[in-house]
Formats: sequence, C-alpha cells, structure tokens
Amino acid sequence: MRNELQLLSDSIEDLKWFQENSNKITEKYSGKFIAIKNKSIISASLNVNILIDNLEKTGIDSNLVLIKYINRKGEIIIF
Repeated sequence: MRNELQLLSDSIEDLKWFQENSNKITEKYSGKFIAIKNKSIISASLNVNILIDNLEKTGIDSNLVLIKYINRKGEIIIF
C-alpha cells in the first residue's frame, strides 16, 4: 500500500510540475509525446509507441511515468 501511495503522490507532483512549466514545455515539445518522472522530461517522441519502447529499452516501466501529449499551438483534439 505504501508503494502505491508513493506512486500516486509522485504522479501528482509530476503533474503539478507539468502544469507550472507548461508554457516552456509547449514551446520545446509541441506535437510530441513526453514522459515525465521526478519533475523532469525523461523522453520525448512524435509517436507514443516509440516513446514507450525508448523507456523500456532504458529499463523504465512506462506504467510508472506520466505520459502527456503536447498540443501544437491552435490544435484541438476531440476524443
């Protein structure tokens, strides 16, 4: 239970960091998927599958990082 709570807490902190730095991140990573861990961007790619492969090649479990898509300026995504 402790590990799950720590993972949740870490994810919340990473999301806060992302929101606080979203303008700088958007400028640099527009149109890309990014992986965030410990308040830093550890990988980025135009393709989410490549991003996940890159994480796993370096021994990082993609389930334990925050993955976000950075919209291009003016881009609207409808699900």
